[in-house]
Amino acid sequence: MREAHRRVARGEYLVGIDYINDILAQSPDAPVKIAWPQEEPLGLPSGAGSKIGVSQNTANPTSAKLFVEWVLSPGGQAALADSFRPPALLSLEHPYGLSRVLPSGVRILPPNRHFLRNPKRWETKIRSFFPNP
Repeated sequence: MREAHRRVARGEYLVGIDYINDILAQSPDAPVKIAWPQEEPLGLPSGAGSKIGVSQNTANPTSAKLFVEWVLSPGGQAALADSFRPPALLSLEHPYGLSRVLPSGVRILPPNRHFLRNPKRWETKIRSFFPNP
């Protein structure tokens, strides 16, 4: 569980930026809830934190590539979903699949390309919204 999640749950912050798996893993009566978008178009950016790759300097590239293949397979995606992380494989039937987690009418939007080009700038901006711990 991330520090922002803990601080919102303790009432230190009114709002926090969190990973969905922290919210899905908590008990249903926990005080932290998702604020789904209410304005049109209803959508959530997805993908900025969902990357996988193999370093060109890895000691065992064959094993690394096999791991990537497994993570992207239905079995690997189910294992991710079992850890409260919505799988990227939209066709996977699982209680934490995005088709079951997202409210009706909310769709997945492509990630913010500006974030991908300069993540440090956006991290600094987001951190400025919250007081220092």
